[in-house]
Amino acid sequence: NGAEKIREKVRSIFEDVLNQQCDPHKSNNSLLVGKVQSGKTSNLEMLTALACDKGYDLIVIYGGYDTKLLGQTEKRFQKAFNIPTEPSDYYDRPPQNPVLFTTTKDSVFNISNLDPDICQDFIERKNPILITALKNPNALKKVNELIKNFSGKIRAIIIDDEGDQASLNTSKDKERQSSPTYREICNMKNRLDDPLYFSVTATPQANIFLNDISELVPSSIHLLHPGDGYCGAESF
Repeated sequence: NGAEKIREKVRSIFEDVLNQQCDPHKSNNSLLVGKVQSGKTSNLEMLTALACDKGYDLIVIYGGYDTKLLGQTEKRFQKAFNIPTEPSDYYDRPPQNPVLFTTTKDSVFNISNLDPDICQDFIERKNPILITALKNPNALKKVNELIKNFSGKIRAIIIDDEGDQASLNTSKDKERQSSPTYREICNMKNRLDDPLYFSVTATPQANIFLNDISELVPSSIHLLHPGDGYCGAESF
């Protein structure tokens, strides 16, 4: 029952965001708010699954700003989507089943094994490319270097986990300067031709009160409801 509720809620959010794309007065940015330890990652797995079903070619997930959190994200998505333990087995994947790559240096799924020709091959085979990236300038720059060599129109989604940490522009003069991580996120959004961008957090205050000059200002806010039996701050 809990899984079904997550599925239906995330499906509703996804449809709302797709409709948001049709509004010229709104951006493709959405803020997803979930309570602490209430199952946000499960919602993100469902969101990724819907993107795969709807024919998206690329899903980039910012899996935190430290390698431990990124490793947890990588393992969760590998398990959720039954990703083979060896990338050499990727070519046996049925259509709509994603392949996984990451910016983690010592991982067998390291992004260095991926080039534009291989990406194009996966896209033609209808295997969405899932990239988990560390949220720092060097890691995001590697993803951007790959993306700039893509050919043709790429349907992409960016999921920014803990979107109030490191993502936002922390420069003092925000009209003229950009902090390094924010700059690379903006570069990625531009290279992917303004994809759907989901910022996910339990503490949304900084995102809600962003200045209009930020390229990450959300045009919609959605609550990720916790599962049955969740106990949080209100309970204790």
